[in-house]
Amino acid sequence: MTEPINATKETAFRFDKVSFSYAEDEILKNVSFHVHKGEFAALIGKNGSGKTTVLRLLLGLAQAQKGKITVFGKSPGEARSSIGYVPQNPVLDPAFPISVSRVVSMGRLKGMAKPSRINSIEGRDVLDRILELTELADLTHRPYSALSGGQKRRVLVARALAAEPLLLVLDEPTANMDAESEARLYATLKNLKGNTTVLIVTHDTGYVSSLTDAVFCAGAGDKGIVKHDVRPAKHTASELYGGEALEVLHDTRLDNEKCCKEAD
Repeated sequence: MTEPINATKETAFRFDKVSFSYAEDEILKNVSFHVHKGEFAALIGKNGSGKTTVLRLLLGLAQAQKGKITVFGKSPGEARSSIGYVPQNPVLDPAFPISVSRVVSMGRLKGMAKPSRINSIEGRDVLDRILELTELADLTHRPYSALSGGQKRRVLVARALAAEPLLLVLDEPTANMDAESEARLYATLKNLKGNTTVLIVTHDTGYVSSLTDAVFCAGAGDKGIVKHDVRPAKHTASELYGGEALEVLHDTRLDNEKCCKEAD
């Protein structure tokens, strides 16, 4: 795997010897891995492999029993405002009469933020830029409930981007999405590459988008996370990955610390 051109050696987030259990059920054991700023990373794994637990720890929704997690040099809880999260199953009432622009503008609200954060010139400029980036400008006044599944997912990505996050996390972003919508989503993510750190979480363990700089596989070792190499895929439909796909080489195990040692 070649090193991404736009990525720096600075770390976006790091898991250092992290262990986590639910009661007597050990999910993660002595897990260490990291992603650099500006990288496009994929966390893959079958259902029950620990991906959701990694997400909860990264978002500060759960606490590691052992080890340390840092996000831009802070604890996950302290860095929460730096993370944009797109859930697999958003809690939005489909019958609620809200427009696309209103859903996206919700991303500008942080804590007890005043409406001026949205209505200011700066706020409107950010929203306009995000709507153009996600190809939603022509849908701003449409009811959210009237959109297709793929359009709704892009609206949720736009909502996350409206907060101007340093890290964008997407949980199964292409689930139940048609090829055209998937291509549009990856086109949006391509525009972010190198500037915003992106982490995609998926149960597809065979292939990833060619945008991907680093692939981490949950459940590949003894309740650990393994970094795998990739190669261009020759026998898969590229439209399913927004362009060229990469095949994950599960028989490889890359040293996730080598890059940082070289930078020292």
